[in-house]
Amino acid sequence: MIYTSSYKEGSKLSNTIAISADKGKRVNYIGPYYKDLAPKKVYWNVWHNNIGKVKEIDNNRYYVQEYIKNNLKDLNPEKVYNDLDTYTLLCFELYKEFCHRHIVALWLEDMLGIKVYEIMKFENSIIHLERPDYIKELYDSFKYLLKK
Repeated sequence: MIYTSSYKEGSKLSNTIAISADKGKRVNYIGPYYKDLAPKKVYWNVWHNNIGKVKEIDNNRYYVQEYIKNNLKDLNPEKVYNDLDTYTLLCFELYKEFCHRHIVALWLEDMLGIKVYEIMKFENSIIHLERPDYIKELYDSFKYLLKK
């Protein structure tokens, strides 16, 4: 099973892997990295530079479209699952925030019929967290791009 979390919320988890472009260096993450799921600078920079300049939903819509076109479209979901089975995929944003790891989770769920949980460790328990609903709506509006 694959899980997702943020570097902050997942800092106490074991068997983690970075999927952010900087490999988690900004937060001193030391661990493995899965490059194929890291956002590409070309569209990440556009998205990042548009924060506060365009409507957030429009900016996030752009990001989801570009992430699907530039990252997920050419990946084999079975291979990704096999490569990452038992890992927790880490990125920067907190669970309530827009993040590409939520798109990855939705893609794996959609393509493989599995459940990918957003988690955090609290004391000695693993807690399941909810992804923002609107990210699924954005994913669903662009998943047609995955058809070859």
